[in-house]
Amino acid sequence: MASPTDSLEVFTGYLYDLVLANQVALGVVDVFYSDQWRIPRTPTICVQASRKSRELVGAPRRVRNTLESYIIVYFSKVTDVQENARDADVMGDALEALVHANITFGGLVTNSMVILNESGYRPKPDTQFRAVRLTVQGQSTTMLPMAPGYNQP
Repeated sequence: MASPTDSLEVFTGYLYDLVLANQVALGVVDVFYSDQWRIPRTPTICVQASRKSRELVGAPRRVRNTLESYIIVYFSKVTDVQENARDADVMGDALEALVHANITFGGLVTNSMVILNESGYRPKPDTQFRAVRLTVQGQSTTMLPMAPGYNQP
């Protein structure tokens, strides 16, 4: 079991590895770390780091970290627009269930969940994709380093 992390890259990397490990089961062609300018094939999933925030929750320098990443599904088949929309939404729901299957991400966080599931379109150069963006949030508690002699007489 891993130790709690305050690293946005570690948190996002876990999500990337989770999606990559389930790529075949999800029926995904490509998985990328970070959003891509061009999407060569679909369905494609991009896992993108978003933000990290901290709040002081105890002395001396105990903090609660809130880590946030996106899972973006790009979907475009030569078929009915309604079918593309439904297939993208179904994949978004499947990804949400996958994320919720492991609350602690193997000990990296104390809690995680999809806080937002957005369905819509995503423009890219010379085209537009049906897309779903999941916002995944995790919380952990860690200690910030102490400076030598800090709070010592």
